[in-house]
Amino acid sequence: MLKKNITISLDFMPKRVFDFWHFNMEKESRLLNHVLNSFLFKWDPIRKRKLYLLKEPPYTIRASNGDYVVYNLRDDIKWQDGHPITASDFKFWFEVYKSDLNTNKYDAWANTELEIENAKCFKVLFKEPYVFRTLSNLLQPAPEHLLRKIWDDFNNDTKRLSKSERLNKWDNLLDQIFGLDTQLPLSSGPFIVSKIEKNKIQLKRNKYYWYNASNIETLEFIVQSEMEKRRSIENQDIDICSLTFPDVHFFKEKYNQIKVNTNTWITLLINHFWLQKLFCNENDQVEFKRALNSIINDSNLLELMQDSTLSIEPSFIHGFKSKKTCIKTNIKEILKRYGYVLNKEGIFQDFKLSIAIPRSSLFYQKLAYNLKKILLNSGIKLKVTKIDDDTFYSSHFLNHASDLKFNIIPMAYQGDPAFEKGEIFSSLKSGSLVSNIPTKDNNFVGENISGFRNREYDLYFLKLSTEQNMDKREIYLFKLAELALEYVSSISLFTKDEYWLISSKIKKINFNALTGTISWNIDEWRIIDDN
Repeated sequence: MLKKNITISLDFMPKRVFDFWHFNMEKESRLLNHVLNSFLFKWDPIRKRKLYLLKEPPYTIRASNGDYVVYNLRDDIKWQDGHPITASDFKFWFEVYKSDLNTNKYDAWANTELEIENAKCFKVLFKEPYVFRTLSNLLQPAPEHLLRKIWDDFNNDTKRLSKSERLNKWDNLLDQIFGLDTQLPLSSGPFIVSKIEKNKIQLKRNKYYWYNASNIETLEFIVQSEMEKRRSIENQDIDICSLTFPDVHFFKEKYNQIKVNTNTWITLLINHFWLQKLFCNENDQVEFKRALNSIINDSNLLELMQDSTLSIEPSFIHGFKSKKTCIKTNIKEILKRYGYVLNKEGIFQDFKLSIAIPRSSLFYQKLAYNLKKILLNSGIKLKVTKIDDDTFYSSHFLNHASDLKFNIIPMAYQGDPAFEKGEIFSSLKSGSLVSNIPTKDNNFVGENISGFRNREYDLYFLKLSTEQNMDKREIYLFKLAELALEYVSSISLFTKDEYWLISSKIKKINFNALTGTISWNIDEWRIIDDN
């Protein structure tokens, strides 16, 4: 009789097996989360919503103080101990998410309120327009009946400590309650943890999971190196693993292959407040940005970085061409025209660019120092300033472009270019001297974090911030990409091709590389004996 179990290869043992609040972004933790937890909904490969904890899609109710998004839960959803999942579990999740201990909050979700209608219905008030207000799957339930006392006791015990001390103690506490040795029945998904050994995690079916069309009885996750993975694939000792650039012909008979479709989008934003001080004429400002953009895009930066995780294939942003006729100008000619003089070493005196990067990021350091070499070839010195990670990633820092704390700042975003690129452009909407959100009340005046004003961009972003139709949103998103190309100096890079190899005995896998991990519909997988 065919055993109904699956072996899945991991790159490493995760620090935590649960991560309700997205505090831990380890990829192996995310993989386990899709198996151990249930979600409000997910998206299928053709971008249709598939409901899980919800009995109907979330919908919007307009109000004078913002937009309410209403969530109606199923009646038959439970935690692994049989306790019902209710609106209180979402309110508890929200309480922790919005606390000062979460340094990874999305701005739009930070300015919200959650209200309980009844045990199976709650609504979230968004006080500002948000692109994904009914499309976002950020919200998760957290078992209040198991974690409330732990949370309250922690707050009482640490209320006199500094924020940094509280953060350290909170991180240690999460390692205990969500780590590999947890004894708490925290699962809401199709599987629960049954056994953990060295470099091995075993899961079994959750008897309280509301829906399980799968016939899989156990899942076993084992840690393997790339070489061990390949050897196991050759011997068919594992059922699922991810490989970079596999030999597609060698494996095709016994394993199905699915390419992971992710994109790393990097933009170098120029501080427009600084640019306005540098050049009083708007045409000169645009000409300088385009000249700088040409240097960046013609520099073979990827080869200089020698980063094995990047390929040289351009992204969608390069598919747009400027509609404006513009004579390509050398950046040296522009600076000379404004009175800057080259010294004997061929460097412009009294002209310097500065870039701010997070202190601990090797990727940003590699990017910045190679950019420094590129600009030096054009006679421009680039000062690289490393700042605290939390400061760099905070909207507070980005919204102070007018303080001239930086000339250039890099932003990187990883996700699917077709579905999630709205997050890129929502990051560009923040302002400092004028209202962040373009509305009729402020005559659609808005600024992105680099400081430039563009009414057409603001109008399209306003449409995007309220549009829930995926097809229309895509039209607006590509229009914003076109406008961004006009005004933002940018480069785009793809990650290396990564493939999931899946044993041909496993059927009904409907993998969505756009919006989830390989395990996103694991409650429907079935093992079939081909013999």
